[in-house]
Amino acid sequence: MKRVYLTLSLFLWVTVLLDAQECPGGLGDNLFSAGDFGSGQANNIAMDPMLAPGYRYVQNGSPADGEYIITNDMGRWSFLYGTWLPLRDNSNDPNGYMMVVNASFEPGLFYEEEIEGLCDNTNYEFSADIVNVVRQSVTGHSDPNVDFLIDDEVVLRTGNIRQNETWNTYSFSFSTSPGQTSVKLSLRNNAPGGTGNDLALDNISFRACGPRSEVGLVDGDRIVCEEDLPLRLVALIEGVEDVDRLYQWEVSSDNSNWDVISGQESSQLVYGDLTPNQKAIFRYSTAASVVSFSNEKCRFFSDTISVFTTQRDYMRFDTICGGTSIELAGAVLIEPGTYVESLISQYGCDSIVTIRLDTVRREVLSSNVEAIDPNCNGEASGVISASDVTGGYPPYNISIEDRTYKGLEANDVAAGVYDVLVEDRFNCFAEERVTLTDPPLFMIDIGPDLDLLLGEEIDMDVNSNFNIASITWPEELVNFNDETSFTFLPLNDSRVIAVAIAEGGCEASDTLNISLDTDVSIYIPNIFSPNGDSNNDNYFISPFGKSLGGINYFNIYDRWGSLLWQYSEESTAWDGTTSDKKAVDEGVYPYVMEGFLINGDPVKASGTVMLVR
Repeated sequence: MKRVYLTLSLFLWVTVLLDAQECPGGLGDNLFSAGDFGSGQANNIAMDPMLAPGYRYVQNGSPADGEYIITNDMGRWSFLYGTWLPLRDNSNDPNGYMMVVNASFEPGLFYEEEIEGLCDNTNYEFSADIVNVVRQSVTGHSDPNVDFLIDDEVVLRTGNIRQNETWNTYSFSFSTSPGQTSVKLSLRNNAPGGTGNDLALDNISFRACGPRSEVGLVDGDRIVCEEDLPLRLVALIEGVEDVDRLYQWEVSSDNSNWDVISGQESSQLVYGDLTPNQKAIFRYSTAASVVSFSNEKCRFFSDTISVFTTQRDYMRFDTICGGTSIELAGAVLIEPGTYVESLISQYGCDSIVTIRLDTVRREVLSSNVEAIDPNCNGEASGVISASDVTGGYPPYNISIEDRTYKGLEANDVAAGVYDVLVEDRFNCFAEERVTLTDPPLFMIDIGPDLDLLLGEEIDMDVNSNFNIASITWPEELVNFNDETSFTFLPLNDSRVIAVAIAEGGCEASDTLNISLDTDVSIYIPNIFSPNGDSNNDNYFISPFGKSLGGINYFNIYDRWGSLLWQYSEESTAWDGTTSDKKAVDEGVYPYVMEGFLINGDPVKASGTVMLVR
């Protein structure tokens, strides 16, 4: 029975491989039939599959600490932690399941299974896919850290499984001892509990592992001529002598479904059951002895080889219009008859081509050919069509510059001069020359490049040689889409690209580069005369253009440091009075000011102003 546990410990391990290596060669069938957790239409398995005793099973949403779920798409949960990835099962099956676990605080195992009926002195590989489900951008979360164990002994340590948003495959191979026919395989999580240590598990496999095994071709290539059948293949196993070894050859058309080739149990395969233009894929399973081969847990598969069988005999029936011709191996065929030619194909195989040629009486065709110019300059949107076709043998096609269209209309033609053929089924034709002309090029102009000071506005006016149906501006000017005349205030260096559509559907664009100098001055006067003559009666800041974005404070003090006036929305200029509207004496008054430009740059100033009456 499968037992699955999930726990955490407070140790931090580095990745270590203890006397274990990945399988160097062929693998057998996966002995864990449920190692991929199965497949189903429902996004989550409703019933607790009892894979993790001591853990709570949840049917939907993000599992909390000490909970797990079997699912095929985390993105479809009713609730997903903001720190987690919306992962899918790690396979090509859209309905495949995976196991998602939110680790508890206690250390221990989170997967364990015992396999029986193995062969002794045999190599096996154990592997699993694991992913840290926490997003790469999230900080302060601990990483999963997993041990692989055989019979309670650590064989492989993953180290911290980083937040790389990628499934990681961990595997190792090992050999059973003499007389050993079973093994216990376990996974243990060593990461600290609490925030993080969240993982998904998929594609657990346990397979027989063999040396590097290939399929070789005897006196041939992967392209097999039909005349060279039967095909001869040989098993090539690195470092293995072919003494008592047993083989079983298999064939497939899709590399997924395999058929056993009966009677082929030696290291060589002689196979003639191939048809022309057929692709076939071959492999073999093998084990060290007949006894081992009879146990599916002890044999492994070779790499595959794909073979394509070419066709030798080609038959063609053709009818042409009298007076026209076709070509065969450089010979021009005009008269009816049967023609046979031996050729060498591009694969170096013999090819026998037989053409049975017939002719029909040439008929006079007539038609009305019309041309519609392209809609936009440089665009292949012109149309050439034929109508009212008479004579010949329908159905009819139209051909332009050696390109034949199905039917009597070509609707992707650029400007140019074309010889147009209206052809019947036997290539009897009528010919006419037509000309398609480009319309004028649609252009827009949004003005020359500009060097500006911060605070200067731009009056944008679009000029065009066609009526504009719509115009699109960049993101910072999106509010002006479909407008061709407006004013805007740049805040930084900009590249303004306008894309316009004419009423006829043609597109044009233009670019305006703006270089913005942000070194602007804020003018604060040093004298004013609040004497009621309506000339220089108020004291205020005078920025360049619209460069000033706002004032944090602007205060004026008397000689003893007492506040006389401060800037506010209700009082934006000083009229030379105190807060209770008493006129102050002539004299020099200090001020301090802090504000910001429209691009956010800070502005600070201090000084004195002379008040005269």
